[in-house]
Amino acid sequence: MLFWLVACARCATPENGVLTGVCEASGLAWNGSHWLVADNEVPDQLFVFSRNFEPEGMIPVQPRVEDPEALALDAAKVWVIGSAGRKKSGEEVPERRRILEVGSGLVPVDWSRCPSCEPLNVEGGAWWQNALWLGFRSPVPEGKTTLWNTQNGELLQRDWGGFGIRDLAVRAGELWMILGPSEKEERPYMLATWEKGPLQALPEGAEGL
Repeated sequence: MLFWLVACARCATPENGVLTGVCEASGLAWNGSHWLVADNEVPDQLFVFSRNFEPEGMIPVQPRVEDPEALALDAAKVWVIGSAGRKKSGEEVPERRRILEVGSGLVPVDWSRCPSCEPLNVEGGAWWQNALWLGFRSPVPEGKTTLWNTQNGELLQRDWGGFGIRDLAVRAGELWMILGPSEKEERPYMLATWEKGPLQALPEGAEGL
């Protein structure tokens, strides 16, 4: 079953339906026993919740990953993925271009293997087909939704009308995603798979799987 997690605008408690301590949830992963939640305002920790979203502590993220926008996992590993985005001034922030394997350290990524990817904004990550893939909110070159293989530099693209990727998840080997506007546009978010394309519109604000 797929779940989506809507980023909250304020910190609150489970009683009113909001995750304790999380102010801007940006990544969600189920590791078989717990939910792991990234907050893009918290670069040095992941939040841990029970199956019923009761708080159960934190996991250190060291070195820190600024603006974490996605979590990816396989059976034994969890990756924290930064947005890779620049400041509004255009200045690069190296800590946003980090991918951390929790408990092991930084993953080497050669961003120069994707010269057409700038300016870059990553919002999805998934371990799929034995590789770590990133989903780009932007750019959408020639209006094409884009995935990038961090290990061999392969780009996969689909012409789905200019949608960017807002989240990725894998179930039974199939890559699911939420598609959304790459910029601040009035467009619906869409549930999709990489093989079948957009399937249905999602409720307003549904930005994560």
